[in-house]
Amino acid sequence: MKQQMHGNYIQELFALSKEIVKLYDSVIPKLDDKVRDLEPGRNFIMVDYSTFLTFSSIFVHCGNIRKLLIPSKRAKGEAKYIYDYRVRRTENLKQIISLSDLEEITNSKIRNTIEHYDEKLDKISLGVENKKLKKHYDAVISNTILSSKSVIEGRVLYLKTYFIDTAIYKNLDFESNIKSVYKEAQYINNELIKHYPLDYLESAMLTKL
Repeated sequence: MKQQMHGNYIQELFALSKEIVKLYDSVIPKLDDKVRDLEPGRNFIMVDYSTFLTFSSIFVHCGNIRKLLIPSKRAKGEAKYIYDYRVRRTENLKQIISLSDLEEITNSKIRNTIEHYDEKLDKISLGVENKKLKKHYDAVISNTILSSKSVIEGRVLYLKTYFIDTAIYKNLDFESNIKSVYKEAQYINNELIKHYPLDYLESAMLTKL
């Protein structure tokens, strides 16, 4: 059964995926150029907080796409008709967008480490102070862009670190391939454009009551 507000969900999917592509294009090509211009055998380390804020925005958008396509569990006390509607809404959207093509975007682990970063940082800070972390790691590095993982030797705990050569964003024990996220966002965009005119996707949505 088609829902009356179906078009609003379609527009939201389009806007979120389009913004991921835009954010990616604003930072990644420049970083790729830096690696391309390196002399053979040379590496570099760069600190750029704005890039990691961009990554955080990308993962927030991924999370919102996930919520549109994968129904959350029925909450305690939640009316069944509300939960059923949510399931039906996701099923309608999945007739256009295949979840099997969205491995990175639907992975919530990285996003969770960012959303609860303060809590994770507290545990790591305590581990540094009580020397327990030293048993497992030689160093902690954060908010850093590396040309490759080989730049730093030893047992390293990576917090909000990006490796340009592999396009891997790593935070704690979790990682995500930013280029795969980009390709999946492009896939969503392309599928929606196949099914709907661009002016429909980008125009105001009016639903008669």
